Amino acid sequence: MSKASTTRKVDYFPLPRPLWRNLKKCLPKKRKSSGRGGRPRASDRAAIDGICYVLWTGCQWKAVHRDWFGVSSSVIHERFQRAGGGWVSSRSL
Repeated sequence: MSKASTTRKVDYFPLPRPLWRNLKKCLPKKRKSSGRGGRPRASDRAAIDGICYVLWTGCQWKAVHRDWFGVSSSVIHERFQRAGGGWVSSRSL
C-alpha cells in the first residue's frame, strides 16, 4: 500500500534575498498583538512572493492556491490593494 500524500508548501516564485531585504525596509512595522485574540497575521514574505507571482505570470488572483505560498489568494489580493498597487504605478513612471 502506498502512503497517503499530504499537501506541502511549495515555493513557486521566491523573491531573491537581497531584493527582499530592501523591500522589507519599506513595509510598515509589525504591530504588537492587542491581546484580543484572532487569527495571526500572514507572512509578509509569502504575501509578496504571491503578489510577484501574479504580476509576473498574469494569472487571476483566485488561481493562486494556498499550498503554493502558504497564504490564501484573498490575503495576497488584499495586501496588493492596501499597497495601492504602488509597484505597478511606480514602474510605469
